[in-house]
Amino acid sequence: MSHVLITGATGVLGSEVLKVLVTQGHTVYALVRARNESHLLARKHKLLNYLNIINYHKSIEMIKADVTQNNWGVSDKKIKTLTDKVEYIIHIAGEVKLNQNEKEAFLNNVKPVEHLLDFWTHFSQIIKIDIVTTVGVGGSSYKLLPEKFLDKEPNFHNEYEHSKYKVEKLVQDSISRGVPITIHRPSMIVGDSSTGKVQSFQVFYHLCELITGRRTQGILPHLNHRRLDIIPVDIAAQGIAAIALDINTVGQVFNIASGKENSLPLEILAKKINVIFKREGFSSKRIYHLPDLLIKKIAKLNLESSLVILKKHFNLLTNFKKYKEMEKFILSLKYIFNYLFTDHSFENCNFKKYLKTIDVKIPNVDEYLEKVIQYYIKEKYRGNTHEKTVTKSFVREVKLIEFYRDNVWPIHRQFVRHQLTPRCKKCSLSEKVSKLKGGLCEYCRKVKVEKHEVNVNVDFDKMNREMEDLMLNKIGQAPRYDALVLFSGGKDSTYMVHRLRKDWPQIRILALTVDNTFLSPLAHDNIKDVIQKLEVDHQMLRPHRDLMVKMFSYAFTHLNEEGCYGTVDRFDGDFIHDVARNVAAQLEIPLIFSGLTPTQARIILNVKGFETDRELEMSKRQMVAGIRLEKVFSKEEMQWWWNGKQWSPQRVPHMIFPFCVWNLSEEKVKSEVVKAGLIKDGQQSPLLTNYQLIPLMGLVDMAQLGYSSFEEEFALNARNGKADPVLWRNTFEIVEYSAKTGLFINHSI
Repeated sequence: MSHVLITGATGVLGSEVLKVLVTQGHTVYALVRARNESHLLARKHKLLNYLNIINYHKSIEMIKADVTQNNWGVSDKKIKTLTDKVEYIIHIAGEVKLNQNEKEAFLNNVKPVEHLLDFWTHFSQIIKIDIVTTVGVGGSSYKLLPEKFLDKEPNFHNEYEHSKYKVEKLVQDSISRGVPITIHRPSMIVGDSSTGKVQSFQVFYHLCELITGRRTQGILPHLNHRRLDIIPVDIAAQGIAAIALDINTVGQVFNIASGKENSLPLEILAKKINVIFKREGFSSKRIYHLPDLLIKKIAKLNLESSLVILKKHFNLLTNFKKYKEMEKFILSLKYIFNYLFTDHSFENCNFKKYLKTIDVKIPNVDEYLEKVIQYYIKEKYRGNTHEKTVTKSFVREVKLIEFYRDNVWPIHRQFVRHQLTPRCKKCSLSEKVSKLKGGLCEYCRKVKVEKHEVNVNVDFDKMNREMEDLMLNKIGQAPRYDALVLFSGGKDSTYMVHRLRKDWPQIRILALTVDNTFLSPLAHDNIKDVIQKLEVDHQMLRPHRDLMVKMFSYAFTHLNEEGCYGTVDRFDGDFIHDVARNVAAQLEIPLIFSGLTPTQARIILNVKGFETDRELEMSKRQMVAGIRLEKVFSKEEMQWWWNGKQWSPQRVPHMIFPFCVWNLSEEKVKSEVVKAGLIKDGQQSPLLTNYQLIPLMGLVDMAQLGYSSFEEEFALNARNGKADPVLWRNTFEIVEYSAKTGLFINHSI
């Protein structure tokens, strides 16, 4: 297997090329822009998550770089590693913006290639170099772009195209001097041919908004027979990866394009896209066609002059509320008019011939267009709007419930007692959990000793010494971080980071947030504020939504006897802890701190002291909540779950639960984070900062069990003086009343 260096590996095309290479068994060195090592790490995990190749993390080394600098901005130490190992270089990095000036385009696109041609000879194992340009090198002069270097410089639409032409002239000269280079010219990259998925929405998607009239108030040129060549990102990536590793392609030019037979006239394409938008519930714009001569005139004028001309043809004043909107509109017009006046097509014989050797075929546009546009609509329109609506609604509902719980419910409950289950007058536990006698549950009557009693015969001083000894033994031994702290943005995790920083100023912390896609908006705000105030490195890791949908859907529909607490919450907790274990093991971080309360650590994880059993940590997780994981998840998805057997004992982190040692009340933690200025008073409520599935879980439990499966935990905390029993009695009674009457069941539920 080969060692390949890629630039632009976090971009739309580069990331897919990287995926193809690592899944084929190659080792990839990815040069990435990053502010610091923490940012580099965050970018790596974000990319691995997006590509769903987390299990290939060992095959990818990300290196902090800047390709516009000498030696691409790579440190001397890393350059030595690369020059000794790298056999292939694929240069994809560049700035695709079409409004760059000449200086910017030269710096972003030409300069990196100059640097590459200066230092490539230092790579002792080098076999071949591949450089990605664009079909735009043909400018407006070539109606059919050949798969060869151009003899004559064309006219260009913009400086981006011009800069890529300059790159090809550099390459052509270098090939004549014996440098082994291949050129790749992609046309417009669109989403995956099977799923429509794409990392970011580039030129094609902006063009969709324009040719359908959505961004031009319906004003368009006559599109007529002009065609648009688009290529799915997975097809382009497979082709580039295969060509790059083939020494026989040196000196050749490949147009990574669909070709005339697989491209559509713009007029037909616009109609097809409008049909898809309409099918997805979006109205179409009425189209007004402007004469070509008028369009060419507008394209050359400034903003004010353009508006004067357009006002003569259409009453635009009624369509725009602000000057900025008009300015954006005119710029959009100029862009589309300038770009679409040439009818382009591209030879792709070399590319098609090569795809055939790897058994890949360029699909017809109709085979993938709907998937591409549906993905765009989902991510661009529905995703953001829906998410904002849900989070605003969630905050509003929680604040209303808290106000109602604290001020109205104590009176309201007097009138609806007949609908409520009796509760222990000391700890507020439901009678459906434990039979009452004299108004007390069996635990408060001491009839039954609890299996997970927290404070029975616990020597906190001894535990504290043991935890400190472990920390002293591990701090300073790791390459970069001593501790990974699970950070949710709630009061407990905030207090944990704060106290570790205060008591152990020498500890190097990486705060990790695992976003299960249901993080509270206030938790998001708290995370940003606290990380900035405490000045710790932070990483946000969000697994793909499809994985989370599968996990939560299965858990909700396969509840065990412990309800949502023992199934849904257990799946979520174990998953987050396993993600943390994987990150810590990869980065050689010896300690993980989790903010579970003593009650949670005892009841959920059966933790006896302050950390999980080492023998358990060395094993492979196979089941959660009595459910075999391989029954739910694919082999690839199983890589998210912990397998201690694949790591040496030294790389297996210690999972620590410091609240088992600190022995604090809920109110004490709340007051401390407010006092330290980390969370605003009123925003430390667990109802506000816990994830947004909690209310749903409470209602599901009431329907299935007749009580909330979280009650036992909070009743135990109340008996140990760690929680307010009246507050939680009111909370669980409101959940019960909501389940029976529909009160407070609104948008977020």
